[in-house]
Parts: sequence; C-alpha cells; structure tokens
Amino acid sequence: MNLLGIDYGKRRIGFAVGIKEAGTILPLTLTAAPDWHKLLGIVRELVMEYDVGKIILGWPVNMDGSPGILCAEIDILRQRLAAALDLPVELADERLSSFEARERLVGAGVASRKQKSAKDGLAAALILESYWEQ
Repeated sequence: MNLLGIDYGKRRIGFAVGIKEAGTILPLTLTAAPDWHKLLGIVRELVMEYDVGKIILGWPVNMDGSPGILCAEIDILRQRLAAALDLPVELADERLSSFEARERLVGAGVASRKQKSAKDGLAAALILESYWEQ
C-alpha cells in the first residue's frame, strides 16, 4: 500500500509518496497553503495518481511531547480528509522534521534560496520515513 505524507503548515504544505513495494519515498510538490477545497483537490489527485491507501499527516508536537500550536487544526484536517476520501489518515510525530530537512539540504549543498521550496517536501518524506520505522 502506498502512503501519502503531508507536512502541513500555515504558509506551505509539503507532500511525499511512500512506495512500499519499492521501499522508496519521493518528495513531491510543494504548495502554498490553499483553502480546504483546493487542498482536498490536490490530495485527491495525488491519492489517485499514486494509488494511495493511507495518508500520514505530520503531528507537530513540542519537544516535550505536548501538543503543538497546530495540533487542533491538524486533527480537524485529519478527520475531514478521512471522511472526504474514505481513507485512513494517521498522525505521525514530526518533531524536528523541518530542521532535519534543512540540515540535509545544507549538507547536500542546496542553495539557500532553493531550500524553502524543497524543505517541506523533504520534511513530508522524513515524516513517512519515521512512520515506516515504527
């Protein structure tokens, strides 16, 4: 079963697809945070294109494990996506995923002006990676 990882943020949303049979995770598109209907359309297209059977949403807890500022909004998003797409939507701890994504991009020599566009897709891939490792 393929997975769709989503790194949700107020300004940008990163996506990645996990192809279990191939054992690979591909960072995908990055989009400015759209309204609900546009976001649902984007997710629906990705689900169909990559034959996704489950969605994994990044769960932004604080370093001490307490709920982060976006947790309530993301829980509502989880419920709405599950109902609209009739797919399971799970939450995965995303602590430090954006930081690690930025560190990997710096380590790979990606120019700072390109990091913003790549970071959220890579963060979504890291969310899937940690989900698979559980």
